[in-house]
This record gives sequence, structure tokens and C-alpha cells, in this order.
Amino acid sequence: MSKSNPFLTAAWHAPQNIKTLITTKTHSELGSTFNLGMRSSNPEASKHNREFLSQFIPNRPNWLNQAHGNRILNLDEQYISEEYDASITCIKNRVCVVLTADCLPILLTDINGSFVAAVHAGWRGLHSTIIANAIKATKVTPAHIIAYIGPAICQKHFEVGEELLHLFTGLNKKNQQFFTFKSGDKYDCNLVGIAKMQMLDL
Repeated sequence: MSKSNPFLTAAWHAPQNIKTLITTKTHSELGSTFNLGMRSSNPEASKHNREFLSQFIPNRPNWLNQAHGNRILNLDEQYISEEYDASITCIKNRVCVVLTADCLPILLTDINGSFVAAVHAGWRGLHSTIIANAIKATKVTPAHIIAYIGPAICQKHFEVGEELLHLFTGLNKKNQQFFTFKSGDKYDCNLVGIAKMQMLDL
């Protein structure tokens, strides 16, 4: 982060040709709330923020209509305005982007930097295998893929009910380790741990 670029970059071992930029809702250097979501209470401010962001990236971002699903949009094909929670491209200077609050923003590329992908993964997306869908869409050998998980809700702040524990242990018994009992039928859930395990299993 610098005065010329008030945003964060991903700390990962991506090839030199892969560039990242991470915004947060509040940027002290900008002195304002930096919400980019058009569903916010002030869409005009979000539009202004998107225009400000454009000076730091090579092209207009391909904003998605996110729906907590598992659909992947290939930006190298014709764009269709439907609901997607991830995008992928192999074209230079094309910008993949996702918006998150508590959900996980996951960035993907490979050891050759032949593609980029951005994935919006909340518990619904993780349960419906959005990570596996995104990796399959890359058509790259999974062992060659590099991933970065951006800022997201941590386990101690993500309280869930027993039904979510059953959903994820039904998907994979190993997911039990990512739920810490709290009281009654409440658990703290480690979404980052679930996402990491899903990627390592692939």
C-alpha cells in the first residue's frame, strides 16, 4: 500500500505477470468508506468508488451478479448477464473481481501464470463445490494451481447452528475438525479451513 496506490496486494507466490489488488470497505488513506457494492445503501457513492478504482487497474472489471451459488463465468467467451460467483480468464489485462463481506475471496492462477480466476466462496458456495468447479474450469492440472485466500470472517466470529455442521460433515467427515462446539446447538465454523482442505484434496 502506498499513497499512489492505497490498496493491498495478495501475499502469494504467483508468477510476475499476475497482478492483484485488494480493497477494504474503509481506506484510511482515502478518508472515506470505500464500498464497491451496487446493492449498498448509497449506490452513487459505490459508482464513484468504482470509477476511482479504475485508475489502478488495466481494464474495466467484470463485475458479477453474485448469488452464493457455484457457477463460473468464463470471461473469454461471450458475457451473459446472469448469476455467477466466480470468473476466469486467460486474456492479458482482463480483470476478474469478486465482492465479499464475510465470505472468502479466493484468487487462482497456475505456476505459468496462464490464467487468473476470482472466486466468491461463502458457506453455501463451499458446500456446493464452487472451488472444485472453478479449478475444473481452468482446464489446468490441479497440482499446478496456486491459490490465495483473502480477508474473510474468522472462526471465532462465525457462529453457526448444528444444521450447518451436519451439512458439511455429510459432505466430508473430515469437516468435523472445522467446527468448535460453543453451547447448546451452536458452533464456531472455520470457513478458511474448509476451503484449504477442499483445495488440498483436489
